[in-house]
Amino acid sequence: MRGRIKVVFCLIVGLILAGTAGVFAQSPYAGETITVAVHAVPHATAVYNFQDQFLEETGIKVKVIEMTADVMYEKYMTEFIGGTGAYDVVQMNPQWLADTSPYLAPLKPLADKEGLDFKLDDLVPKFRDLYCSWLGVWYGMPWDGDVHLLYYRKDIFDKLGIEVPKTWKEYRDTASFLNGWDWDDDGEIEYGCTEYLKKDRMYWWFLDRFACYGGVYFDEDMNPLINTKSGMMALKNMVECLPYMPPGSLGWSYMEVRTALVKGDAAMGKQWTCAHIS
Repeated sequence: MRGRIKVVFCLIVGLILAGTAGVFAQSPYAGETITVAVHAVPHATAVYNFQDQFLEETGIKVKVIEMTADVMYEKYMTEFIGGTGAYDVVQMNPQWLADTSPYLAPLKPLADKEGLDFKLDDLVPKFRDLYCSWLGVWYGMPWDGDVHLLYYRKDIFDKLGIEVPKTWKEYRDTASFLNGWDWDDDGEIEYGCTEYLKKDRMYWWFLDRFACYGGVYFDEDMNPLINTKSGMMALKNMVECLPYMPPGSLGWSYMEVRTALVKGDAAMGKQWTCAHIS
């Protein structure tokens, strides 16, 4: 299927297409191979889990290309602008839709043509509308509903009589108190908090703070509002929390943060909802 320039932005290709496999089972696409570009494992696991089922039910092989978060946008845009047709299906961040939508295939014409029901009413409206469409055009399905939660060591908080922080100042102060000593009696020094600070996605941890301080991206005339009181307060708190994180945290991404939380090396941390899955 290399001849296409348009690609399908479908964030959970296995579930979506395998779930409608009866429509395609006798299609002329049997024997074809589609290339799916996806964030590296663990995210790619969802695609691998449905490869065999998808092949059995549609006759279409799935070639998976894994990428790290820091290169996805650049690779996608290079291929899209060049019209190479390197990818048939892509997983990507929804904030890229303004840039990528000219190169994506809208899904409604496909759904109408093939009589597919994507169960859009089953999706949380905010995720369905904000994550999957641009300027009213539907381009994809959500991989998950990305939200950040505060994970913390409830046993340690209870033992020490610590209240769960409700503000970023309390978060900083709690991290300071729990940093640099063996609060779980395992013979090792623990840290106050952990966050994803690798350059590719650290801005989301900044935005958690920015939004809490009342920040918005732009004013009505689209002038950027990052260099404002809200932005400065968010950045100040982020910098103040850094000394209470494990060494090397400026290079940490999803797996390092998750590992620190699971192993109990850090007392708390903001992370995506999938972090608790073992």
